[in-house]
Amino acid sequence: MNNTYPWSLKPFIAYPLLIMTRFKVVINSNVEIRREWDWSKILMVKERLKELGFRWNGEYWIGKVYSVSLIKELKALLELTNDEVEKLMKTITINASGGVIGVENLEGLEPISSDCVLREEGGLFIVSLSCLIREFVRNNRSYIGVVSSYEEYIDKAVENIRRLLAGKAVVGDLELSLKRAREFALANNKLRDLFTRRIEWWTVRLGLEKAELHFLSKELYDKLRNLTVPYYVADREGNLNKHDLRLIRKDDIVRSENKVLIRFPVFIRDTIKELLVKGGYRVIDESWSPRQIQVPKDEIKLLPFQEKALDSWLKAGKRGTIVVPTGGGKTFIALKALATVKAPTIILVITEELMNQWYERITRHLGIRTGRLGGGFNDVREVTVAIYNSAVNRIAEINDKFDLAIFDECLPYDSLVTTDRGLIPIGEVVEKRLPVRVLTHEGRFMRITNYFKIPLIKRLVKVTHEKGELVVTEDHLILTQDGWKPAIALRNGDVLYFHDAQVQGSREETSSAISPGRSLFNCPQYRTMETKIVETTPTSQGRESPVNKGGRGIDIITRINGEVEKDCSEDCVWELLPVNPTLKGEGRAAGCDAFFAPVRILNVETLTNTFRDISKEGEFVYDIEVEEDHSFVVDGVVVHNCHHVPADTFKEVAFKLRAPFRLALSATPERSDNNEHLIYLSAGDVVYQADYRDMVEAKLVVPVRHFRIYVDLTAEERRSYERTGDNAIVLRNIASMASAKIDIAREIVKAEAGIGSKIIVFTQFIKQAEEVYKVLKDELGSIVTLITSKTGDRDSIFRAFARGTYRVIVTTTVLDEGVDVPDADVAVILSGTGSQRQMIQRVGRVVRASNGKVEARVYEIVTRNTIEEALSEGRHVKGEVLEIECKRYLANEIKRLINHVIGSTQLFH
Repeated sequence: MNNTYPWSLKPFIAYPLLIMTRFKVVINSNVEIRREWDWSKILMVKERLKELGFRWNGEYWIGKVYSVSLIKELKALLELTNDEVEKLMKTITINASGGVIGVENLEGLEPISSDCVLREEGGLFIVSLSCLIREFVRNNRSYIGVVSSYEEYIDKAVENIRRLLAGKAVVGDLELSLKRAREFALANNKLRDLFTRRIEWWTVRLGLEKAELHFLSKELYDKLRNLTVPYYVADREGNLNKHDLRLIRKDDIVRSENKVLIRFPVFIRDTIKELLVKGGYRVIDESWSPRQIQVPKDEIKLLPFQEKALDSWLKAGKRGTIVVPTGGGKTFIALKALATVKAPTIILVITEELMNQWYERITRHLGIRTGRLGGGFNDVREVTVAIYNSAVNRIAEINDKFDLAIFDECLPYDSLVTTDRGLIPIGEVVEKRLPVRVLTHEGRFMRITNYFKIPLIKRLVKVTHEKGELVVTEDHLILTQDGWKPAIALRNGDVLYFHDAQVQGSREETSSAISPGRSLFNCPQYRTMETKIVETTPTSQGRESPVNKGGRGIDIITRINGEVEKDCSEDCVWELLPVNPTLKGEGRAAGCDAFFAPVRILNVETLTNTFRDISKEGEFVYDIEVEEDHSFVVDGVVVHNCHHVPADTFKEVAFKLRAPFRLALSATPERSDNNEHLIYLSAGDVVYQADYRDMVEAKLVVPVRHFRIYVDLTAEERRSYERTGDNAIVLRNIASMASAKIDIAREIVKAEAGIGSKIIVFTQFIKQAEEVYKVLKDELGSIVTLITSKTGDRDSIFRAFARGTYRVIVTTTVLDEGVDVPDADVAVILSGTGSQRQMIQRVGRVVRASNGKVEARVYEIVTRNTIEEALSEGRHVKGEVLEIECKRYLANEIKRLINHVIGSTQLFH
């Protein structure tokens, strides 16, 4: 069926008629908008107008709109023409001459006080800029510390408002409004007075090391108290733990009358000023200029690299650390700095010897009458050399007397410390940072809180008493019947306190004699004591008496209350027994039955300017810091903690000295306890670091040829070595004393002497030194000499060596450091420690330049397949000297080595 229709037959389809209606809106009272829309359009538009706050007055819709963004919306909603939009925009123009503007949205403008918002009309907030400036003057602290006038402060307010409104939809002429508001503020005398009062209230007078304020805000107080620097302390396991050391303590902030006084270390003055300014304070720097002194003469002539070092320090504002290898003339750089600055100066040193050395050089080269503080001197002058410990004691009196501070950079290794694991050399405790507890004068085993390995520059003092002897640095405190005394102050007949378990080899019960709760001061004193000293002979194993190490020893027979305390035949030796390794727990204590006895001092000997062969690690002394009791028992004697530099005493001096100019001198400022940053913080960062090549170029030193010769232990020595176990000290001693070293040393010395070299043979032990001396003396005759701790009149030997009468010196650790030895060409090292510092000092004896000298040679004789190989690697000083050759040889290659050396040295002659 055909469903199509002819056109005339199509059905009629009806469409609805669109009824157009007039629609009127009046905006801002005088902008009339007329439209003819259908009802659907009108319904949609009127709903939105109601949402925008428009209302129907019975005839048309009426409303106000001052927001540009709303006008944009109305343009689309009402289909506004450009003319209509322009007419509408003219109705919302803000009169900027009154210092007001319109802001469409206050979101994000929280700093604008509600008092400064005059009204809100049609989504537009009318804001008074004059009010904003007034609020800025009343409350804002950001610029008080940096402006110099009221006008400048008002300009800061204007800039702040401009930044605040950046990116915001603003109605009106912003710049004109800001100009008018600024003019109103400058003409407002009340506002100007308010600014003046605020400036006065927030003003701080800042000196070199103190600040004076009218009041202290909590915000600033918190920031000051949070100024900290890392400070590392070892825990019981020997791990370094970081602590926060406060730079400003509570008692550094005090109220004086109507002011607040803040004291601070002079080196953080810039930090304090920055905190004050950021806190809204206005800082007035108190005028300061360094005091001047007379320098009668200046005989210091610096080498080029030394001049660079001084120049770098001067350019850094007369603050900083200068790092120069040993022998690089650090002292002369400092003397030139003193002569250049011409300011009152304090030089801080760690020993009396260094104090006297500085004193002599200042007097001789600069002609200044110099004061000394410490070592029996109490003479403070415009230029003063002070020992750290003495400076600490007088710091309150001397802290403001100097404008320049120069910082110059205690027990032998095998002194036995009584621990809860037995008697252990203090050097081993420190080197290995052993987590042991040590016996204190309170009768408790207490935790070690810090470990110290200190270059030995001080004098050693040997104290012989009724039970043995003790070797310590001169300032180490020892407990006596009159309290704590420095070793140097002890006298014959003084009484010190001794721990009997130290030597009682005949008592198997010694280790169980510990019981809790008894102090030295709680123990009843022994009523009577009789003592006699008996010579003893070392055993066949060569073990030395702990009382007299090396050669014949002594034993002691003591009767206390009529009972024999110790008795043995003349060929016996003392055994060293542990206290009790099984006891655990905090504050463990020992009973009086195996505890302290009063003993008389028989002799006190000062070992001046030398390393006696009492220690197997002579180049360092060791100390520990003990919690609470601050004491420990070493070689049976009760001693106190030492003072230390820089971690402890350095901090106390450097932080409190007022001197703004600072110079730290160092060969190696890095420290094993990570506290070297205390040097950099208080004295300044490294401003110059010289290396060995600088010194070679300056002809201060020569390069080094380094040869290692490896020998073997004999069968008997090997068996002894393998039976020893894991005691590193004993293993090292066996390897060091290998008999094969003697023949190698003889061959080397004979060859070097044959070509005219001056030679120093270094050993670690007197016995080894005496043996090699005898062999060389038989071989070479009168050109060989021996220097040990027993040798007197060394100066005459040194003069003969300088003249060439002697060409070979055999020595122990006595010449490692602290003694002015004439120049040599060759060092032969038979035995030593694993200490790089000792190796540096020994190499330093032969690297000094002289006429015609082009190189130094170092022969290191090492026992292979022993711990000594690792020690040799550990002490290698390749980074500290310029090695132009470093080779290894076996003992059977000694002839080839000698031919190589003689052949190459002939090129220089």
